[in-house]
Amino acid sequence: MVQVRQAVPLLRVADVERSMAWYAEMLGFEASPFFEHPYVFAVLSNGHAEIMIKRGNGFRRGHLTADIWDVYLRLEGQRIREVYADLQAKGADIARTLMQMPYNDCEFDVRDPDGYVLCLSERLADPSGIPPMPHENET
Repeated sequence: MVQVRQAVPLLRVADVERSMAWYAEMLGFEASPFFEHPYVFAVLSNGHAEIMIKRGNGFRRGHLTADIWDVYLRLEGQRIREVYADLQAKGADIARTLMQMPYNDCEFDVRDPDGYVLCLSERLADPSGIPPMPHENET
């Protein structure tokens, strides 16, 4: 039986250096770029999470629907409210506002410079003040 320790997404981006800067500023990821400048590949890390980015000439992810995300980041530390407010203050492209989900996690989506949608999620001990997800017929 194969035992997988971690799954790591690979995102094709237009500009590796720009993406490294965005993930560092917005989400606190550290970058380990490879090869000579201009970089063509990097591993981004934050805690136990990793995202690989690779330059793809002229690549930009097309916008799908609002409820489709590309990367799901599960947070810890009971700070999702602070993270959400910080990203808003930095002018991040919030694709879905912070809300309580029916499965008890609190989530929001943010869009990176290449159009990838990242869902940030955390299960809070006290989710009071975070609005519930609207029912499908309310959207």
